[in-house]
Amino acid sequence: MSLGRNEELQWSLDAPTPGFANQRVPLQSPWNLKINEWFTDGARVFNDDFIEIYNPSPMPVSMGGFYLTDNPVGNPTLHRIATNSYIAAKSHIAFLATGKKSSSDARILNFKLSSQRETISLLTADLEQVDTILYGPQRTDISQGRTTDGATTITDFALPTPGKPNNSVDPNEAALIANLRIVEIMYNPLGGSDFEYIELKNIGDSTLDLTKVRFTNGIEHTFQPKTLRAGATLVIANDSTAFEERYATTPDGEYSGNLSNGGEKLRLETPTGIGILEFDYSDAWHKDTDGDGFSLEISDENAYPEHWDQPDTWRTGRVLHGSPGGSEPSNTPPSDILLTPGTLDRTLNVGDSVGTLTVIDTFPRDTFTFALTGIGTDRFSLQGNEVQLIKATTPSDSGPFQLGLRVSDSYGANFAKVITINLTDNQADNDTDDLPDAWEQSNFGDLTQTGSSDFDGDGQSNILEYLAGTDPTDPAKSFSLQSPSLVDGQFSFTFEALPDRIYQLESRIPEANSWTPETTTIQEGVHTYSLPVSSTRLKFYRISQQ
Repeated sequence: MSLGRNEELQWSLDAPTPGFANQRVPLQSPWNLKINEWFTDGARVFNDDFIEIYNPSPMPVSMGGFYLTDNPVGNPTLHRIATNSYIAAKSHIAFLATGKKSSSDARILNFKLSSQRETISLLTADLEQVDTILYGPQRTDISQGRTTDGATTITDFALPTPGKPNNSVDPNEAALIANLRIVEIMYNPLGGSDFEYIELKNIGDSTLDLTKVRFTNGIEHTFQPKTLRAGATLVIANDSTAFEERYATTPDGEYSGNLSNGGEKLRLETPTGIGILEFDYSDAWHKDTDGDGFSLEISDENAYPEHWDQPDTWRTGRVLHGSPGGSEPSNTPPSDILLTPGTLDRTLNVGDSVGTLTVIDTFPRDTFTFALTGIGTDRFSLQGNEVQLIKATTPSDSGPFQLGLRVSDSYGANFAKVITINLTDNQADNDTDDLPDAWEQSNFGDLTQTGSSDFDGDGQSNILEYLAGTDPTDPAKSFSLQSPSLVDGQFSFTFEALPDRIYQLESRIPEANSWTPETTTIQEGVHTYSLPVSSTRLKFYRISQQ
């Protein structure tokens, strides 16, 4: 159809007659127009509300100057339909209720619809009612409308059909919505954005036609004629050359734009604009996917599409640089459990850590859960992967002790083992030189030193350095006062408290039998003290170590 001038030089709907006299197209009365379908609460399927008008007549109908409103009593002229607007015979027009006050698109309405309860009215230019619908609470991503075009009964539509007959679902479009899924996102790869990619999968049991399926948010890409068989995957990349360089294969397409390193909204649509997936991903979900070379992998490809924007729906991929177009390696069960250190020191107290458990497993980036199997539970407990002591050893205990363990990986595979824990004594002095053998071995590499020796020549014997916790091999490390001075009746000095030691400054007068604390316990760090000096009264000071 075309617009042409009539005898009164007014615009009217005409049959196209280039070079010949205009031929007016007969029009039908508007009274049979129906509000046919409405959509008020979009999350994924559509972003905008819509109102669909249906013309059941065998001829076009003029709607120019008519009004659409969701408040026919209080504001019947809420939105005026553009002049020279027509709806074809047996046809549909979908008006988008975006709320925009002005638009070059005559289908854009200047109001939005409520998803709770509302009235929609179509009125003539003289405010005569053509059709009115009163609806109740609506469901997300579900439209409502007449059972069939123009029918009097109302029903819900799981797949809205704006601008098309009600109940006229395209089988391929329905299959795309049900079965096409994004299953892997490499959004911040090593090497930069050129190595980005997105992997899609057909999780259904029939072939999908992807022709004109498109990404419209985050990245832009429209698929050329292509099918995807059941269970198959495809990959679209940011840069085909970079992708081929890293993966030695050609991607199925190249998209425009870059995936945000911080996360963003992605939207995948059918050829008619119905949302297949719409979700936000985030770099805060799984740290290793944010620039460390690992991709986001879907945890459950059969989850509801509404769950795609939840972190638990995704996990960190197990393969460096991802696994585009292929599956990750098959799971292998754990093969061993190790305890580090593998000994129990006799000096440990109840609640102390005996050691940390690790697992030998060839499957990359797996996670593990440990459990006790009964043996050794009278002496040991588990806190995560840490073995703790719940029963201290006695002088009569000689060991070794046994502990039954089971580890389960994230796929449910198990491995069980009874480990042997030998009893050690870090205070043992088998060569009777006043120095613990373990301390000698750690500092000197053998047992040739004695307590009275001075290995580093700093004037403090080995036994004194052992008791003080200083390094017996470094003459600059000793238990001593630094920068001593006597000024204005005050004796000042600096003292360095070492890690893992507790000190206290104490005093005593000659007639007293005990020392009196001058400070609370002194913790690690450098401390300066000033002590009063009297010419008439003698007083002793010392720093004690606990």
